[in-house]
Amino acid sequence: MEKETVSGKKNLIIALIITFVLVVALCVAIVFRLHARVPAKDERPYQQYVVKYAPALVESGKVAAKRTQTLQKPAGTVQKIFVQNGDEVKKDEVLLTTNNKEIASKITTAKQELLKTQRDLVVQKQTIANSKTKLAAMNKNESKDNLSLELARDQNTYQDTEADLQNQRDQLNQLYNQQEEELKAPFSGVISITNDDETGQAQYSLSSSEMEAQSSVSEYDYDKLHSGAEATVKALANGKKQTTTVKFLAKIPAKAMSKKNFSIYDFTVPVDHRFMVGQSVQIVIPQKQIKLPSQTILNEKGQTIVYLVIHGKAKRHAVKVEKQNGFYFLRSGLQPGQHIVANPDKRLKDGAKVN
Repeated sequence: MEKETVSGKKNLIIALIITFVLVVALCVAIVFRLHARVPAKDERPYQQYVVKYAPALVESGKVAAKRTQTLQKPAGTVQKIFVQNGDEVKKDEVLLTTNNKEIASKITTAKQELLKTQRDLVVQKQTIANSKTKLAAMNKNESKDNLSLELARDQNTYQDTEADLQNQRDQLNQLYNQQEEELKAPFSGVISITNDDETGQAQYSLSSSEMEAQSSVSEYDYDKLHSGAEATVKALANGKKQTTTVKFLAKIPAKAMSKKNFSIYDFTVPVDHRFMVGQSVQIVIPQKQIKLPSQTILNEKGQTIVYLVIHGKAKRHAVKVEKQNGFYFLRSGLQPGQHIVANPDKRLKDGAKVN
């Protein structure tokens, strides 16, 4: 009985010792963990910033024909139509022909005047021939002055009449061309035929086969864009994409936004057959500029520096920048994807650890 009591006491003592050891170990672990979380007074947690290009400029737009022109039909009645609405045509292809009845009466009058002039020429030519015959038959003693003068006048009249005859022929040819005229396509494209609500007559317009995405940019983003800049166009309806370049950027604002008090400028981007006229598109213009937050920059002894992060450690590095609107625009010294210290200070040294 006494042996069992002694044994129980020993077990209790051992259990208490083990419990005490575990409690002490737990307290030490907690204190150590709390101590590890609190930085020393002279230490500062440095963070990283990833060098990257500025966000892309994104604008919305519409696909349109690069060139559209309303075609003026020649005067007169349409005789033949060689195209239908929606047809694709080539440059100088004949679209229709017309006949002008008013020109027909002018042609009749012009023909009559031409015949009269031709008869006048015949008479004048005969008069000249008669005068020459008389001169040849006169004696040497007879005065030829009057007859020679008369002959010279007749010859001048004949020459003037010949010139009139040529002008009448030219005018008649012009009238013939105006009577039967053709409407030709000024460039390659697609024909659109609509009816005028007022006159009821068909109106013809031609849209070029070449297309472009039309959009605009505000004055605040104008410097992010330039002619020749790379652009990606995406159709919102089907997701089709094309990488192309900005073709045109206006220098004069298209219209003033009075409510928002800023101006916008039109720009265009050529697109190919993957798109169709009227589609809504998104235009993305990547930016090649790198902007660095002002907190990442230090100026030391007239030199602009940052701290690169290499394998978790800081390394002093010189850069060239230009300051604009609170940001430093990188000119040289860094590449996209590199890591730099986001919050350096004068205490930061080469080799310091960076989170």
